[in-house]
Amino acid sequence: MDKRPAEVARQGMDIEQLVTWALREQGLGWSAASGQDNGWMVLGTRVDTSGYGAPPPSAALWTDDDAMLVRQAIDALPAEIGALVLLNGRTGMRPDWCEEGEGQWVQERDGRGRPLWDWADQVNRTGEKRARMVFEGTRAELVRFHRAEYTAWREGLVALVAPLNKVMASHEAIGPFVSARPWDEVRPAILHAVAS
Repeated sequence: MDKRPAEVARQGMDIEQLVTWALREQGLGWSAASGQDNGWMVLGTRVDTSGYGAPPPSAALWTDDDAMLVRQAIDALPAEIGALVLLNGRTGMRPDWCEEGEGQWVQERDGRGRPLWDWADQVNRTGEKRARMVFEGTRAELVRFHRAEYTAWREGLVALVAPLNKVMASHEAIGPFVSARPWDEVRPAILHAVAS
């Protein structure tokens, strides 16, 4: 059942932008949707709400009603997903998904760009010769972690759209327009030149 007032022209806004607007511009990124914190923040740490450094309880008095609904919807998400949406909405950023992908083992080079070798006898440079390898880039397990975090964040945004559109009066949540799997999209190759 729609809880909106009589139909008015609603402003369509990408859900990612709507969340950032509610949390940053409307000031709800640091306090609970009710305008009062119960003393527990996202990470489960007790926070001093004595008034010294805590968000003012009256902040909700100046906040747009739709922004309050956005914050309440974020608070209703599962804790881990809500924390991701909240953190990225506060900062106006997206989770890192390791655009460069997994790193790789490459042969180490000296200051002049020449390959370095390990020898069985390093002093006389005799015996078996092996390339000296170093790992460059991000490890596979870290890439998987960051991409799973990105996916959870985007799924959180998707989960907000329908419930918010049932209750918001002056905004309509659309999108999200951000790609579900940006790492699968074809990107132009980046050429790196080495100065000679």
